Amino acid sequence: MSGTVVLAHVESAGLHGGAAQLLRLGPLLALLLVAAWALVERAGTATPSLSRRLGAGAAVTLGAAGAIHLALVGQHANEGLASAAFFAAAGVTELLLAVALWRTPGSRRSALAAGVVAGGLLVLYGVSRRWSIPAFGGQEAIDTLGLLTKLLELVGAVLAAAAARTWSLRPIRPPLLVAAAALAVAFAGQGLFGLGAAPWQVVVVIVLTVGIAVASGASGRPELAMAATDGAVLALLVRASGLGPYLLAGALAGLLRVAARRSARLALAPVAVAALLVLAVPPLDARMELLHVSHPGDAIAWMAAFLAAAALALGVWQSGRLPVVAGFFLAHLGLQALRLVAGQTSLEAVEIPAASLGLFLLATVVLADAQLTPASAIPAALVGVAAGGIDVVLRALGTPYAPLLAVTIALAGIAPFRSISPDAAAEEAAALAASCPARGQTHRGRNGPG
Repeated sequence: MSGTVVLAHVESAGLHGGAAQLLRLGPLLALLLVAAWALVERAGTATPSLSRRLGAGAAVTLGAAGAIHLALVGQHANEGLASAAFFAAAGVTELLLAVALWRTPGSRRSALAAGVVAGGLLVLYGVSRRWSIPAFGGQEAIDTLGLLTKLLELVGAVLAAAAARTWSLRPIRPPLLVAAAALAVAFAGQGLFGLGAAPWQVVVVIVLTVGIAVASGASGRPELAMAATDGAVLALLVRASGLGPYLLAGALAGLLRVAARRSARLALAPVAVAALLVLAVPPLDARMELLHVSHPGDAIAWMAAFLAAAALALGVWQSGRLPVVAGFFLAHLGLQALRLVAGQTSLEAVEIPAASLGLFLLATVVLADAQLTPASAIPAALVGVAAGGIDVVLRALGTPYAPLLAVTIALAGIAPFRSISPDAAAEEAAALAASCPARGQTHRGRNGPG
């Protein structure tokens, strides 16, 4: 499998030179773009608003597309001066648009200009892939980097138009966004990547986790979405041939989620603990799936993984847990880089798990669980750093299932310091009252925060 990954990287690098190295980041590229979006929004001088946030997103996506165009100027100079000049002009134009959208996010002129530029470049991309354009060196093939650039331009134009709108938008709640991304990947995994559980196995795990949530009294969409996400992520991370491991994993995760909802002091990650317990039983013959699916040579699979990662990163950001994920990957990559310098590991042994969708799911869904991690930036970042550091230490020791253990240990370690939220405190009080109800009084449980 490692050989296949390396060959895919070589193929991509050969097509676009240094610019194609971006594709090797896989899901991390989506996280970097979302983190840049958050930083650009905070760097603005205007009063925080929805228009400001959308304008910052348009600036980041169009700016990234412009930077890619400029990085490709050298390669296209070999095809002719006209091709190089076009890529340079496109890159500079998009960077100027990015600055304008950041400074005046509600400007209709800037939004119109972004739409015209993105639309023109998208049409030209389609024409150059359908017919031969001599100035561009002939007919070009559809490639991953080109599709990514067009996606960034399209998203930038849409965000710019939304920033200049006069009507209100109803944002998608973070648990629903994360659940939608996890469910889409879980059900499409085998078809897109050739990896993942069979659809019927995915259904079994999700039915169990959601069923247990409903039986425990959960009825709100965020709580049910969280339960469905647990099932989807479990189906992606655990690989087994029979039904038993998935039944056990789903039941354990469902029960642990109910326990975590009812007690703020119980900081056990349902997915991580359930997966570890299933993997620890030899007769079940289960293993952990790495999900290294972002091979640049496979454009459809790469784009699907990127879109899923972008949705997960946006959901994490909107829930206030972006520092958790950033801390995890900064610690993980930093310590792995030190191991590389010391000659204790190889580049492939670092790159493949770091750029895998499996590790990204663990960081964005399991570790950055809004029910378990702190909302404040610094404590959240410290939790992420702790998990990322433990992960690398366990890898250095040759410990199996290092990321699952790291997430479990980091979340369990903060349990004594967690404060009980008002909803959780009210639920615990209700549970206490239910243990000795007044005569003739019935009790009905409440759901904790999603």
